[in-house]
Order: sequence, then C-alpha cells, then structure tokens
Amino acid sequence: MEKKRAPCKFFMNGLCKKGEECTFSHEGGGMGMTPHTGGGGYQHKPRNDHYNYQPQHSFPIPRYNQRPRMEYPPMQQQYTPAKQLCFKYSTDQYCSNSDCKFVHQYSYNNLINRSKFLTVPSKSLSGMCIYNQSKLFISSADPQGNLYQYNPDMNPNNMQKMMLNFAIGAILPFKLFLICAVSSVALPKAFGLIIFNEKGEQQSILGHENDITDLQIFSEEKNLFLSSSYDMTVNVWNLEGPGWKICQNIVVGVPICSLCCFDDKFAAGDIYGNVYIYILGAGFQPFQKISLNSNPSQKCIVSGLAFDKLQGLLACSAGSGVFIINIENSLFTPFQIPWKSIGKIEITCLAICEIKIGTAIEKLIITGDMKGKIKIRSLKAGIKEIDNLNAHKTAVRKILVLKNKIPNSFFSLGLEDTLSLWDFQNSEDPSIILASQQASEDYANDIEMN
Repeated sequence: MEKKRAPCKFFMNGLCKKGEECTFSHEGGGMGMTPHTGGGGYQHKPRNDHYNYQPQHSFPIPRYNQRPRMEYPPMQQQYTPAKQLCFKYSTDQYCSNSDCKFVHQYSYNNLINRSKFLTVPSKSLSGMCIYNQSKLFISSADPQGNLYQYNPDMNPNNMQKMMLNFAIGAILPFKLFLICAVSSVALPKAFGLIIFNEKGEQQSILGHENDITDLQIFSEEKNLFLSSSYDMTVNVWNLEGPGWKICQNIVVGVPICSLCCFDDKFAAGDIYGNVYIYILGAGFQPFQKISLNSNPSQKCIVSGLAFDKLQGLLACSAGSGVFIINIENSLFTPFQIPWKSIGKIEITCLAICEIKIGTAIEKLIITGDMKGKIKIRSLKAGIKEIDNLNAHKTAVRKILVLKNKIPNSFFSLGLEDTLSLWDFQNSEDPSIILASQQASEDYANDIEMN
C-alpha cells in the first residue's frame, strides 16, 4: 500500500518550482491550478516567475508620511507661564539688555517700588539705624570697624566715615546716644559697647564674653536697654547715675541671637528654635519657653522677633519658617501658635510694617532671606504671602521700619554693599488691601477645607 504524502505548501500557494519532482503531494488543487483535461485531479499551471506573483486580494499599505493626521479639539485655555522678574533690574535698578524677556519691575504683584538705592563702600554690612531723625548710620563687621554716616536722603556725596578698629555688629539709637556693639579681633574676650554722644565723644564698656548679637530698648523712661550675646547671657543696662552699668545679668544657658521688648516683658530667641519670655518683677524672671523647632537637636536660628501691640501677637522667624505667637491673656495659659508658614530658604530678618490707606491700617510682616529676597505677608490673612521681590544679590542683613518718620516705607540692608528704601506703590491705591483680602479669602477657604 502506497504511503500518503504530505501536501506541498508551496503548491497550495502556487509557488512550487519543482513540479513533478517535488516529494510532497500536489493533489487537492491550489492557487494557480487548473483542472486536468485528461482525467481527474488537477495539473500544475506553469508560471514564468514565482517571485513577481501578486496575491489576488491585496491591500495597499500607506507610507508613514501619507497616513492621515489625528485632529485634536482646540484647547479651551492656553497655558501662560508665570512671569519672571529681571534679576539685573531688580537688584541694580537697570538692565542693559534691550531684548530682555523678563519683567522689569521690582515685585511680582507690583505693590512695592524702590525709591532710593545706595552703594556702601563695604562688603560686610552688619547694622543700620536712624539717629536723632537726621543721621543714617550703617555699620560694618570687617576688622576695621567702619561706621558710615549719611543723610536720610541717602546722598553718597555727604557720607562720613569713622574707623573704630573694632568689628561692629548691631547699632542702636538710645535717647541722645548711639550705641554700637563691638568685638576686638586682636584682644581675646573683648566684647562690649562703644557709646557716642551728640558731640561725638565715645565711651567703651566691656560686658560680654562673646559676640553681641542684638540691642533693644526696653524702657526709655526707666533708662533700660538690653544686649544679647552668644555667651548665653542677656545683659540689662541702666543709664542712671554717672556712668553706664549692668544692673542685671541673665544667664539663659544657650546662645541668644535676637531680642524683642514689649510691655513689661521681653523675648529672646536662641539658635535651636526656642523663644524665652522674661517678665519684669523683682528683676527679670523667666516666664515661659516656646519651642518652634520640630527637631530640637538641629540648629534653627531665631533670626527675628517683632511684636504687634494692638493684637498682642509676637512674630518670629526661625530657620526657614515664620511663626505667630499669641501672648494676649496668656499669664495662666500656655502660649498658642495660631499661624505658621514654613519655606525652604533660611530667613535672616523680620519686621512688622503698618500701611495706612485712608482710614484703614494694614499690618504686614516683612522678611528677608539668605537669597536676598524680601517677602510680604498679611498678618490678618494668616501670614499668607501677598508679594515678594528680588532685593539684594546676597543675604538681607536687616529690615528697618520707621512708621513715625517715614510712613508706608521700609529700609533693607544687603550683606554685600547695598541699602535700599522701598515704598508701597501709591498708598491711596487699594491694591494692597485687595491683595490682602484675596489672601484672607484663600486662608478662610483653607480653614474650611481642613
């Protein structure tokens, strides 16, 4: 019995070239086959070229560039990138690039304008104050200890310089005296005060064993002012009598870097994010300690303290955050922190500014950071940010608010060599109030969502 052969796949598709010599079966027909006229079955239809064979049912495949493109519906709202301020214009007051693509204004919401700009001939500025309403003093922390004096119009041609040969830190006007915190590089543990009177006569007093970080007036009526230091103490100075003297030395136990006086109390901030409240009784006694740092083992410098007497709120800058402490009616209850705002850049200084528009008074918190930026926050809106500006090329050393002398304005001192006077744009324009109201609404919405 003859064995049945497997069918030829090429024959079924009309592609077999071997014909009768093919070892597979050509029975059953296939493409390109015709019936045999002499008998049953099919015979192979000869083909000249199997390679040019085209299937009977072929569909053309279009090339990639011939395929129809997808039609997408138009976007309802086009994306507009956030505007970026020109850093050159913000810090130097001019931009030489005529094709500059950045915005030439000082602040993002255009609420603030720089009215005066001054370059101080020093690269290490440390303090600033207005003395006797007619003299603007700026101190430097370089070893030469230069003290620069300008008129309030900030005219560089009227500048006077005094060299004290001490590195000068904080400076403070107190009655008819100008107090400078100094430290000697040549002499060990030579940290104290140099006091000038109206005649320019100076007096030197030693009072600390490390750098003096801050000077604050406690009471002009009682002739008391305070000095804090990295030597873990706060000194209370008394002007009564023939000379200056320390009436109390308060040992806090940690390095102190900022002070704030209010009513019969004062607050001291340390380098670990703690604020200590002392109350005047039989001498200053420790009252309460408030911790602002979630990790007490890490440094978190309390760089600025400011008090709002009307609302009884103490504003603090610690590390990269701003905190509001409610100390009103807190004699028998712990202090509360109703608002806080944590950022990414370390804050170097803080101040509270009052902006009067018509009969309304807007309370703003002004902070400067290590990147030279100044941020404006609304106190009534839960310290929501309403504007910020590129103020200096390096860290902001100090912010000075003189509400009684220069209203609706503040000074900012850069660590590098610049001093700026900032004005709020057109105090009669309610844009600041509108921005604060918007921040208040956002704050209220956040509370409802939480």
